[in-house]
Amino acid sequence: MQLRRIERWIAVVRLIAVPFAIFQVAVSTGYPAGYERAAWVATGIFAIGAAGIFLFVRLDVSDRASLGLSVAAQLFDTAVVSAYVIVYNWERGTRAAPNRLGRLNDPEHG
Repeated sequence: MQLRRIERWIAVVRLIAVPFAIFQVAVSTGYPAGYERAAWVATGIFAIGAAGIFLFVRLDVSDRASLGLSVAAQLFDTAVVSAYVIVYNWERGTRAAPNRLGRLNDPEHG
């Protein structure tokens, strides 16, 4: 029961984060070629996944299904954060240097 309550709270936080992510992608400037599209794709996936998880956590499911959702939601969060780290690695001051991760639009490095 505690797990479901926590998942519902986190699902709300995800939904609140969606407009912030949209705003950040919209106002960011100086994207290298291909990076802005990748940012919008990551944000779209984040929005759809956040809405889906929000709806699913409200269903009356078994404890096993609830645990499965928790694991899936954690994997989703990890994938979204990783996508944003890769998409924004070009920004000055980021720790993920492009020479280690490669460029999204450079077939020699990506």
